[in-house]
Amino acid sequence: MLTLDKLPKATTLGDGLRLIGAEPHIADAWVKVNRAVLQSALHHCKKITLDIDATEIIASKADTQWTCNKNKGFMPMLGHIAEAGQVVAVDFREGNTSPAKGNLEFIKQCQRSLPEDCTVNALRIDAAGYQTNIIRYCDDNAIEYAIRAKTNATMRAQIAVIEETGCEQLLDNQGNVVSGQDNYRTSYCLGNYERPFTQIFQRKAINGQAALDLAAANDAEEISVGGYVYRAVATNRDPLSNSEILHWYNQRTEDSKNRIKELKLDFGGDTLPSQTITQMHCTF
Repeated sequence: MLTLDKLPKATTLGDGLRLIGAEPHIADAWVKVNRAVLQSALHHCKKITLDIDATEIIASKADTQWTCNKNKGFMPMLGHIAEAGQVVAVDFREGNTSPAKGNLEFIKQCQRSLPEDCTVNALRIDAAGYQTNIIRYCDDNAIEYAIRAKTNATMRAQIAVIEETGCEQLLDNQGNVVSGQDNYRTSYCLGNYERPFTQIFQRKAINGQAALDLAAANDAEEISVGGYVYRAVATNRDPLSNSEILHWYNQRTEDSKNRIKELKLDFGGDTLPSQTITQMHCTF
């Protein structure tokens, strides 16, 4: 790719990166470089699907913080373009940073990092993005979304009566019935935002779960109710069927989580060799 017959040693590359990282405006320069790369990768695509996810980087450095997985390290947030498999932006975060912190600002950062004639048309994010400000922003900017919902008292009350109102069978991508899985559609309002959105409940039959889990804490992603595990997805893609929405949301595993695995396994993104390099990652 670089049309070089010889490549510098790793130590030489490291020295160069440290010099670049010391420049005060390097972040703006990297955004311009990345825009050019994205423009080439996207070709004529003007509207993209943005997948956002955090990943843990374990590091045994003196200033690292404990993550939610009880490891010392960092928890960077990454934005991926589903149509091109490209990283559009990164927010390098300390390990103890809440996964829900600053996600709307990061969505806007991803939008600013896109080529000028390209916009975010759709958003997929886990329960860290289940926030009033993000849903309102998507509605105001005509962004389609699918967001993993967090449980609360109202949702648990809805789950308790789902059996009485009936569920639809979950269909796979070929239209075949998926055994032991059903779904249910309802409307919901979050926080002080009065505009309702669609919430799709998905339930999966399991063994050994015979009672309502009344002790489940708020903000959990699932709840057990007599023989089933329930999860929910918030969305504004109302024309799609329940099964289509759930499959579209689950596609983020391929488009985001697998890209993170490539960054870690193929490019060594899970290793921070020095404190200086760590500071550079924070800058970028």
